[in-house]
Amino acid sequence: MKQKTLFQILRIAVLILIVYFVFGRNLPAIKDVLRLLPLPFLLGLLALGMVYYLLEGFAYCLAFLHRNKISLKQGFTLSMLGMFANVTTAGVGAVPLQTFYLYKQGIDAGNAAGTFLFSYVLHKFSVILLAAGFSLFAVFAGRPDLSTYYPYMIYGFGTGILICVLMCAAALNKRLNAFAHKLICKMPDRYGKQRDSLLKNLDLLQEEVSYDLKDLKTDIQILLVDVLKFLTLCLLPALICRKLGYSVSFPDAMLYMALILALSGSLPNVSGMGPIEFAFLLFYGPVIGNENVAGLLLVYRLANYFFPFLISLIIVMFVRRTKE
Repeated sequence: MKQKTLFQILRIAVLILIVYFVFGRNLPAIKDVLRLLPLPFLLGLLALGMVYYLLEGFAYCLAFLHRNKISLKQGFTLSMLGMFANVTTAGVGAVPLQTFYLYKQGIDAGNAAGTFLFSYVLHKFSVILLAAGFSLFAVFAGRPDLSTYYPYMIYGFGTGILICVLMCAAALNKRLNAFAHKLICKMPDRYGKQRDSLLKNLDLLQEEVSYDLKDLKTDIQILLVDVLKFLTLCLLPALICRKLGYSVSFPDAMLYMALILALSGSLPNVSGMGPIEFAFLLFYGPVIGNENVAGLLLVYRLANYFFPFLISLIIVMFVRRTKE
């Protein structure tokens, strides 16, 4: 009993440290920005930020529909587990945590991993599709002028499409699969059970990705949900800019955010800045001024990062308690 109580205290201490790590440096700036925004508007932004994760959860429901049906509640839980792992493990632990959760729900790890892989491909492709659509509209409308950003757009779109193709090719490549089989078969006999499980899940992963590629109807449905999901993110800076009186039109603000979402995943760290910070300065800096970008980015992160992370903490604690 004492050991369990000590473990609970240690877990709470770890959660407090995580919250401090995420919020500590930004707390004074968050307080300053919050004074500028009316409470109803702020609550609306937080709700819109959570809509992104609800739609992501719905996309997971569609992805698992053909074989292992999951409820919207489970889909939303998957989305929140991904959010939690993206923050606490820099994205590395997202799929393992989500796969483990589904494994506890009775879904094979290979099926889950294959579905997550293909879901990521559609996720990546949808944001490129959205940004390309906004860009074409801007070109035909004659404003804003995007010629300065063409090198970034070519690099970002090209890298994104290449990642999608390589991920699918790697999952379906028979030689790569055979090589992985050989490596796993070299595991010592005392790990025979784990070896058989790995071989089974490797085959299931390839089978799952192959099936998902052929299921065009479901792929299109997930793609549409993903596009809608990213549209909610594009709305956030557009609404913030309008409320704070920044000199950028509503459609232009949405266009810039779509390009930021498409490019930030492919950009390296620049002069100590993360990709998202650099992309915000690149697109919003010339139109609203560099001094205003920090405030815009902070409110955006509050709705799409800080608040959802707090919700993910609650979800993770609830999932752990349920399992116990």
